[in-house]
Amino acid sequence: MSVPTQPSQQPAQQPAQQLAQQPAPRYRPDAALTKSEAAQATGASVDTIKRRIKDGTLATFTRDGDNRGTLLIPVTDLVAAGLLGADALVDVAETVATAKHGREAAALQHATDTARQELAVRAAALEAQVAGLEQQLALVIADRDFHRDSHRDLLSRLLETQLASPAHPLAAATGKAA
Repeated sequence: MSVPTQPSQQPAQQPAQQLAQQPAPRYRPDAALTKSEAAQATGASVDTIKRRIKDGTLATFTRDGDNRGTLLIPVTDLVAAGLLGADALVDVAETVATAKHGREAAALQHATDTARQELAVRAAALEAQVAGLEQQLALVIADRDFHRDSHRDLLSRLLETQLASPAHPLAAATGKAA
């Protein structure tokens, strides 16, 4: 008989697996972290970070206008102290390229939107032109049909008049004389 696995063991293992699957955060070289953020990023304790600040291994600064005096640690100092791997830094060229591509993409998107708007206006103008041409065509067809019917009636009457005339050879042959 097999012993069922306790359900409490599986959920405890899953978050650890999920954390291992998440990519490590990457920081810009000019980024700075608080003591607790630095501890979380490096896996060291806050006390270790404090000791490193105290012994001068990590430099700190405060932001202008920060009335609370929150100490910030440059990410590059964490790398230099060996607490954070160099792969945690985003390449500046990569950052610039990403920003440049973002600007280029925005410019292309704007050009695409403008072109779509222009095409929509042109399409509407062409549709109006086609509608006008269809109306003209309908008038020409109606006029042609009117003239065709008028000519048919006129020819029919002319033929009847000619046949009714005694001088017409068909009238003499059929015996129709006026």
